[in-house]
Amino acid sequence: MKSQRIAVAGGTGKIGRHIVEGLLEIKHQHSLEIIVLSRSQSPDIEYAGAKAPVIPVDYQDQTSLQEVLNRFQIDTIISTLAGRPAELVYIAAQENLLRAALSVPSFRRFAPSEFVQRVKQERADPFELRVRNEMKESSYSPFGVGNLS
Repeated sequence: MKSQRIAVAGGTGKIGRHIVEGLLEIKHQHSLEIIVLSRSQSPDIEYAGAKAPVIPVDYQDQTSLQEVLNRFQIDTIISTLAGRPAELVYIAAQENLLRAALSVPSFRRFAPSEFVQRVKQERADPFELRVRNEMKESSYSPFGVGNLS
């Protein structure tokens, strides 16, 4: 069975780290490869006898994001990016991450960050993304933890 390759954006943060640890716990059962995207250099995350490398990235640079996603052949991105309600930097970072991912051939799934407080106060410029119609259906779970069968 082919490994599912998952990148957790913001995986060194409070929520992201819990998600990474949960994925590491089931890594071997479900043939998962996990990397953590972080704004800063950090030690690899180890949990339940498994390890996930932490890759420093600049969320404002779509080209470098695309290079990292290509290098690791990422097919699933779980975004745990967050920020203060008055600052929309994390929204732009998530948008850049998604735009970069759309040009990566292996990319299939994106779980956006919904971990911000006071969402009603958030305002961002609307943007449109073209959906790639050539994506094939997959027997993988939409939750990134194995096959549906």
